[in-house]
Amino acid sequence: MLRKGRVPKGVSMSFDEIYARKEKLKADLERGDVFRPSMIKDINPGDITVMSIIRSYHNKPNSKIKIYRSVPDMKTIEEEIAELEGYLKQMLRRGRAPKGVSMSFDEIYARKEKLKADLERGDVSRPSKIKDINPGDWVSIYRPYVVEHGEGALGGEYKVLSKTVYARDLYTDGNSMYEWGWDPA
Repeated sequence: MLRKGRVPKGVSMSFDEIYARKEKLKADLERGDVFRPSMIKDINPGDITVMSIIRSYHNKPNSKIKIYRSVPDMKTIEEEIAELEGYLKQMLRRGRAPKGVSMSFDEIYARKEKLKADLERGDVSRPSKIKDINPGDWVSIYRPYVVEHGEGALGGEYKVLSKTVYARDLYTDGNSMYEWGWDPA
């Protein structure tokens, strides 16, 4: 959410310019002018691409469209154990922790042993991997948007899922042309 005086990193417009653009887009949407080509002239390139996608599906509910969603890239316990074993081997070979690893040898070994014991006991309280886009999920029709979300909100630990669906099954609450709900009929 934008707050007065705070401009997101990488944005070269002032808060007042961003707010004015948002209000103009909102007014155009309320008037139904969102599909008018002349409106595209004063928006950023990502907006232009998304507007073009929206325009190409306008009044074509039976057309198929590709949707995207970024989800956490979670490891299974087996994958985490294998990764920790790899760290231990590297530490024994090189005498130091691999780049980006802040745990000591003892901490890594203890974590690996705990995971193995949990796995043997069946005491695994880890959510399962997200493998598909599900009805009711919020998605985007613009892949760079979900990549940005994965890098930011998910801290770079993400994967992008995609699915081809009917345009008629997408809906929006109107607050962002980048975000859509998917609810197949």
